[in-house]
Amino acid sequence: MLISGFADFVGLLGRLGMYAHAAVAEAELAASGLVPVTIVHGEDLTELDLVYTELPGLAARCGAVHAIQHAGDYTTVLFSGVDAERTRLAFMAELAAVAPPRWRITADRTPDTG
Repeated sequence: MLISGFADFVGLLGRLGMYAHAAVAEAELAASGLVPVTIVHGEDLTELDLVYTELPGLAARCGAVHAIQHAGDYTTVLFSGVDAERTRLAFMAELAAVAPPRWRITADRTPDTG
């Protein structure tokens, strides 16, 4: 029982460290004037056009895109400029209207792979 409790405690510390790292990364982005949106879309080959063409086009129509980073099953869009937060909210609303229901759209840099 003691070993199990200790293992749970060590696991909790590891998760807290991961969350702290994510919080620091988010703070660094904010200090740089960048606001992220991360979309966990999976790797469905029938959605490649939506991921690699429509998603970046929609982001650009919403406002100033600093960078788009594709990483396998998720994509992160970084917005910049004085209206970055407004742009992020507009993009998230527009994307939610066209994205497949299983996609997870979050207002942070760390993907929610739930």
